[in-house]
Amino acid sequence: AVANYTLAHTKGRLLLLGLLPRGDGSRKLHRLCPPRCSDDGTPFSSFMPAVDKVNDALREFVGPELKGIYGESRVRYVDCG
Repeated sequence: AVANYTLAHTKGRLLLLGLLPRGDGSRKLHRLCPPRCSDDGTPFSSFMPAVDKVNDALREFVGPELKGIYGESRVRYVDCG
């Protein structure tokens, strides 16, 4: 919604950055469970599945949707992972 609004109401360009992976999953994830647990009730072992899910959604949104409406030159997606 923010990306769409920004492109619709400005003449500028937009660069969307993919999430970078975290390296502290082994220390943090056990404290998030519950409620953030795997299907078997144990803590997740990594943030990577969530990071990949968000980055895949951003990539799909930028490609056909935003570039289709605003053109190739106004919006880009960058993933450093």
